[in-house]
Amino acid sequence: MLKKQYKLKKEDFVKVLNNHEVKENKYFILFYQKNNTCQTHYGVIVSSKISRLATERNLLKRRIKAILNQKINLIPQGFNVIIIAKSYSLNKEYDKLEQGLIELLMSLS
Repeated sequence: MLKKQYKLKKEDFVKVLNNHEVKENKYFILFYQKNNTCQTHYGVIVSSKISRLATERNLLKRRIKAILNQKINLIPQGFNVIIIAKSYSLNKEYDKLEQGLIELLMSLS
């Protein structure tokens, strides 16, 4: 589970959605915005368009959050980030998801 200090607050979530820069690959879309702190905050979106089954969507969310927890020290600091999962990421192996997400997050700096 993602620690509370890394979670994106609702008002910041809305700010990023309204005014953002975008990076994407075949697994994820990142909306991000620079913040004035030395810490990066994250939000995760897995749409019901990806799967109608909540268990599959929740599994994907848990995998994304686990990757963030493991690699938090490698990721550049000072951003508000929303991670949106694409449908291609639904049944992919954990290693491929990890590689794709870390690659995107490292490109923020």
